[in-house]
Amino acid sequence: MTRSESARRMIDRALNNPVTREIVERILAHFDRRRRERLEAELAVAREELDRATLELAHALRMDAHEARKALLRESFIASRRPGQHD
Repeated sequence: MTRSESARRMIDRALNNPVTREIVERILAHFDRRRRERLEAELAVAREELDRATLELAHALRMDAHEARKALLRESFIASRRPGQHD
């Protein structure tokens, strides 16, 4: 029997023991919980970055729209002041 086979049998026997199984399940649950908490924290950071980027882009679009309206008003005013443009 190889070492890995021997180790596998020992693990199988240990997992058949209710006390050992409970300990292993608690350890796995602990690591699953820590992993989930870490992932949730990373997602929260990413969500904040996306929110910030969205707000910055929305602000930039509002400023572009404002500048475009100003340019249209300016051109309209200039056109209204030109002689011969009135009907």
